[in-house]
Amino acid sequence: MGISVLLPTYNNSKYIYQSVCSILNQTYKDFELLIIDDGSSDNTVQIIKSIKDSRIRLICHEKNLGLGETLNQGLQISGYPLVARMDGDDISMPDRFKCQLEYLRIHPDVDVLSSKYAVLIGNKIRYVVNTSEHHDKIREKLVLHSEINHSGLIYKKDIILKYGGYKNIYIEDYELWLRLKDKIVFGNVQKVLLIKRYHDNAISQQLENKNRSAYVLTEQYYNNLEHEFGLKNINVYKGWREYFYGDKKTARFYFNKLNLRILINPRILSAYLTTFLSEKNFKAFKELRLRLRINYALKFFRKEFTNLRNFLKDFLNQSA
Repeated sequence: MGISVLLPTYNNSKYIYQSVCSILNQTYKDFELLIIDDGSSDNTVQIIKSIKDSRIRLICHEKNLGLGETLNQGLQISGYPLVARMDGDDISMPDRFKCQLEYLRIHPDVDVLSSKYAVLIGNKIRYVVNTSEHHDKIREKLVLHSEINHSGLIYKKDIILKYGGYKNIYIEDYELWLRLKDKIVFGNVQKVLLIKRYHDNAISQQLENKNRSAYVLTEQYYNNLEHEFGLKNINVYKGWREYFYGDKKTARFYFNKLNLRILINPRILSAYLTTFLSEKNFKAFKELRLRLRINYALKFFRKEFTNLRNFLKDFLNQSA
């Protein structure tokens, strides 16, 4: 079964070679790698052209069109019914496609499939993001965020096109999953199949842009959470929405409505207490992803994570 790997890129010269190599090194070999450069002004295109592999198809835009429009173009011209996504600064594990195709074989009802993923800052893995495996839980969590890792997913192309594809907005993937939450089936392989790169000097700005966009996007759904998601603990979710994307004082207002329930929920209690921090420290605390870092530290010497770090070390050395 062939796969179209859709890799849009824009000014990714520093990491594009590693990203492409991680796809070409997949243990599953039957795919085309459709790279669409969206008007890069650096030497991204020159680096891609230096990589010789017959599976690469390179398309170059003269000017930047935006990620949503670029993705829709890629879907239209991709040659296979299954499309895998990839970003120009991330790293796919060698068995990513093999594991995802095996999962789809066992679960043919799944339309959109991603996986657990590791977060790379600098040259070190800082934490691993665990994801729910099954549709119902993934759909429920969309009320606050997406557990579908966009750069590491594979999906049925016709389903995405049937419902209009992407919008050309900042968080195009989150908008798409919210729009399709009652029309398709989600899934996540319970294994780290992607290493997602966060850039030290851009994390704060990325988070601010994402938060602002997510707050506006979710407004229509929060007008009737029970109807949209079947949820009854409205103040819990309104509190978390404000905590992640809105105003910390408003988050505290909703958490206060929970009364004694705050005391028996450690996560809510911790979030509630951090709303008393200064705005600067509050934002810094959220950016730390402390819970995820602690979980990773506690499992640091597990074989799966040791193997993950060993792979990354060897890969970065070979592709330097």
